Amino acid sequence: MTKKGKQGGNGKLPMATVAYYGPDDKTPTKVAVSIIRQWGKEPEELKRWWGQDVTRDLRIQKNVADFIKAHGAKSVVITDGIIGFHSSTNTTKIVLASNY
Repeated sequence: MTKKGKQGGNGKLPMATVAYYGPDDKTPTKVAVSIIRQWGKEPEELKRWWGQDVTRDLRIQKNVADFIKAHGAKSVVITDGIIGFHSSTNTTKIVLASNY
C-alpha cells in the first residue's frame, strides 16, 4: 500500500482499516485488514496475511488491495508505522487515505 493519505478527514463507509504488526518497529510481519460498514459496529470482515516483510511482498499487497476493492471500500485508514510491538516510544499515527 502506498502512503497516499492525509491525516484527519472524514472517512466514508464502507471503510477499510489496514494495520501492520511486527516484533519491532522496523519489521512488518503481519497485516490485518477489516471492513467497517456502520459506525459504532464491529468490522464485518477481517483478514490477515503474514510474511517476512508484508509491505514488500507484492503478492500480499495485491491480496490486500483486492480484498479492499472486493468489499467496496470508499475510504481506507492505514496505520503510519507498525503497531503491536512493545515499546515505551510507540507513537504510531493513524492516517486516512482518501480517494481509494
